[in-house]
Amino acid sequence: MMIRFGASRVPATARPKVIYTAHGFHFHSEGGRLSNLMYFEAEKVAARWTDMLLVINEEDYANAIKKNLISAGRIKKIPGIGVDVSCFDPERYTERDVLEKQKELGIPSEKKIFLFPAEFNPGKRHIDAIEAMELTRREDASLLFAGSGKLEDAMKKYVEKRALCGQVKFLGDQEDIPLLLKMSIALISPSLREGLPRVILEAMSMNTPVIATDIRGSRDLLKSGCGMLVPPRSPQHLANAMTWILENEEEAKQMGMKGRPAVLRTYDEEVVLARQKQIIDELINEPALRNTVDPAQTDHDSL
Repeated sequence: MMIRFGASRVPATARPKVIYTAHGFHFHSEGGRLSNLMYFEAEKVAARWTDMLLVINEEDYANAIKKNLISAGRIKKIPGIGVDVSCFDPERYTERDVLEKQKELGIPSEKKIFLFPAEFNPGKRHIDAIEAMELTRREDASLLFAGSGKLEDAMKKYVEKRALCGQVKFLGDQEDIPLLLKMSIALISPSLREGLPRVILEAMSMNTPVIATDIRGSRDLLKSGCGMLVPPRSPQHLANAMTWILENEEEAKQMGMKGRPAVLRTYDEEVVLARQKQIIDELINEPALRNTVDPAQTDHDSL
């Protein structure tokens, strides 16, 4: 946003064309009314110096159109930033790789693993995953957190308080995310806010089923049937979904198998980069055209 404000100081005749990719607007359906209004107004001002707005999920696209954030012809939806399907490929790993990794992490081979790779910040809702793990009352399952962040120590203390240390493990930052996904019965993503979550795309590419909150981005990705959606801030619904995965392993595997074909069709990073290049080339080769939306037409409803 600051770059676009900086562009306002450049004379229109010398100003470069500006393409802005919104990786999830800060005004959204789970946001507060005041914060939504504040973020929307900031985006509206910055849109004056935007030649092309790229959004990555259906909710942001609909909001940008409905609220006249920028001229409709200047808005395009792209499939995020894509995923490296050669890296996140289930065929790269054998069952022996999986067993060795579990042994390295000190996890018995018979344990069923739920993986939650994310930075420890309030919006990711690690606490919901911990409470859901407790609610499942399943000794045959483990919850693995991969990542670090300011809430990590607090979550460790919470796990100790709930006497869940035998079921919940903190791995810290990990480079073996593809292998961790391969060894997991499902990915957990109980976030409050996402744009188009890459971690879900990575799980899909590995044929790992997903349990995610019913929010923008996650909703877009799981419509292919490769996962389950649950309400935000609801450990009980999350626990119910985890229990279903545990009790219906074959059906869950079939659910996960729908992920990679969907990624290869739409979210392969080579496909995404080709689409972005096409948009850039089209913009570069057209005459200068600024956003001409009339501010008086702006829709402030439902912010």
